[in-house]
Amino acid sequence: MEVVAPQPPARLIAQTSWGWGMRRFWSLILTGGLLAGLLVGLPSAVTVASAAPQPSITTVPSAPVRGEKFTVSGKLNSKVVRPVELQTKVGKKWKKSASGKTNKAGRFSLTGSTTLSTVTVRVVAKKVKVKGKKYAAITTKTRRIKTTTQSAKLTMPVSAQVNEGVNANLTFTPARSGRPVQLEALVSGRWAKVGTGFETAAGKTLIQLTAAAEGTYSYRGVAPAWHGAAAVVSNTAQVTITASKVVTTGPGEIHPITAAEAATVTSYDAATGTIVFSGAPASVKGQAAGVVVALPPRDGAASGALRTVTGVVTSGTTTTMTTADASLPEVIENIPDDATDIGLSVLSSSFTSEDGVTAQSLPAKSASVKGAGVRAASVGELKLGVSKTWESADKSASAAVSGSISVAPVIDTSLDIDWFKLKGYKFGAGIQAANDLKATFAYTASASQKYRLGTLKQVWAGTIGAVPIWVEANFEIYVSWTVSGSIELTAEVTQTGKISAGVTNTSGDDLAPKLYTTTAAANTALADLKASGEVGVFAGAEANLMLYSLAGPFATLGAEADATINGSLNDGFTCKVVYGPHAEAGLKTSDAIKALTGKSYTLSTKLIKPTTTNNLCPAGTPTPPTPDPLAISTSTLPDATVNTAYAATLTATGGTGPYSWSATGLPAGLSLDVSTGSLSGTPSLAGAYTPTITVTDSASKTATAALTLTVKSVGGQATATAIAAGWFHTCALTSAGGVKCW
Repeated sequence: MEVVAPQPPARLIAQTSWGWGMRRFWSLILTGGLLAGLLVGLPSAVTVASAAPQPSITTVPSAPVRGEKFTVSGKLNSKVVRPVELQTKVGKKWKKSASGKTNKAGRFSLTGSTTLSTVTVRVVAKKVKVKGKKYAAITTKTRRIKTTTQSAKLTMPVSAQVNEGVNANLTFTPARSGRPVQLEALVSGRWAKVGTGFETAAGKTLIQLTAAAEGTYSYRGVAPAWHGAAAVVSNTAQVTITASKVVTTGPGEIHPITAAEAATVTSYDAATGTIVFSGAPASVKGQAAGVVVALPPRDGAASGALRTVTGVVTSGTTTTMTTADASLPEVIENIPDDATDIGLSVLSSSFTSEDGVTAQSLPAKSASVKGAGVRAASVGELKLGVSKTWESADKSASAAVSGSISVAPVIDTSLDIDWFKLKGYKFGAGIQAANDLKATFAYTASASQKYRLGTLKQVWAGTIGAVPIWVEANFEIYVSWTVSGSIELTAEVTQTGKISAGVTNTSGDDLAPKLYTTTAAANTALADLKASGEVGVFAGAEANLMLYSLAGPFATLGAEADATINGSLNDGFTCKVVYGPHAEAGLKTSDAIKALTGKSYTLSTKLIKPTTTNNLCPAGTPTPPTPDPLAISTSTLPDATVNTAYAATLTATGGTGPYSWSATGLPAGLSLDVSTGSLSGTPSLAGAYTPTITVTDSASKTATAALTLTVKSVGGQATATAIAAGWFHTCALTSAGGVKCW
């Protein structure tokens, strides 16, 4: 039989339930306290793990062009190789867009792209088991990427004259260093490519041209699709090309040797100026003394010759022409002020590479596009793939160079002649560079090395009125370095833009040459630092110019980095890297300048070296511990005595040694050694002094202290004796430190 207990009143039930709840509450509190006490008493081997901070990610470029590929990188706190994936937020969901793996240090780099105006990304590493150890899932912080569009602006002169140099300047925003660019001309309703170049780090592109035919022409700049980004088209620029207004001497005073005449030349002696013909036509035999002839490029005269005829003798089929030096102002009457730039184009080009260097593309001879109105200075660029290694016989030193070099040579030539009088000139060489080289060094002793990557030889041709002009340019492309001490590291040197050097005149009345240089941005980064020392690295080219086969200026063009590393893997490293563009120019002889000016000059070398300084070591490199604050530890100084030799040494703590010392307010006769902190000398005047002491460490940190220094007289305190009361007296301090009154 079921027994049902009588139910208490409702109020009693509520009270009973409340009381039971309170007992339950206090029971839990006591139990929790007991557990807490037990946990406190557990051995230290049992710990409670704290959550690691959520990793951050970075994107390069930070604001990509729509469709352009971007890199997402970061580092997980798990130092193990594990899969990771790049996720993109679509609506409220995350979708995988790329995948990869971390390295042993937990670093990752993934590539993504988007055509949207904004996109949010993150990187996820799912939980994984590696070598029996389980690793929890990790999700990085999200990053919102705003994309942009690239724009292009083309600037060209509104007018030019036939054979004049014409520059097409393009500016791209934002910049995309190394992006290929081309200039197009509107020909019969269609756009045709007439010149090429690439963007610099500043988004600039220079394409050099020569005005070739009269007329009005339309041009535009185009950056073709690149790294996923769509093509970019600039504004249209119109250029009107008119006939050349250069005035030269008449046919009886200047005679460019024609191709048919040049075919009969059997020899040319550059030392004597003798030209020998076999079967020369009457147009050669009939040249009178005083006529200036222009001999086209040939063996023994790679950039031709400009000579004044002194005599012509024919014997049988052999004609001998004797000549003397000539200069351009002799045959050019006037060059308009608005047409001083001489348009030069590549006539021939050849490249010889060294072992470990692959020529991926070569600059070619310029070719005119019919109906375009202009001719490009050159077509294409020299692009080299580099992979070279070197090791000493005793294996104590090794080096490796890898990466790419892109070089598009340019020649700077201009003349300003008014009525046979030269007013101004410019003659130099440059390169449009897009270089990215990595050099690894492991040395235990000082050394210097030079790796020649190859030699580019070119002949450029142009016309000044009726006078042809030829320039030979030899570019030796190389990497060099100098090592001091023991060093082990990798340096990456990059550079984009035009860098040039050469000679120009100082003013309209003074034709003496001065050197000019223009530079392009360069950067250097260090990596894999393992040993200290000093290393200087150069990457670039030396250009030697010849005008009419006469030696002209030389120019060394490229990027340089000088690194000083102190410390060790155990103690940490400090780094100082000075980097930037390197531009050097000079004259080995004045022969070519004489052909320009009619005068000989001497000229010293001008050099521009890097000035940008970076004191950061590579990421992940151990650094020295932070020193304690610099302080002067000496708090008191011993007393000194007049006319008695004194010595005390000041000491300091903290900072980074060595220290240097200085002081103000010292007693006469005492001095402070700047290196040792030794205070010494012989004081000459008694008194109480409070000199201010300053110590400076090698990091330029300073500390100061005001110390008390008492200089006593001989025999103690000076006193005056035998002074009669009621009288005025004169008192003086004696050399012995006493007082004498009278």
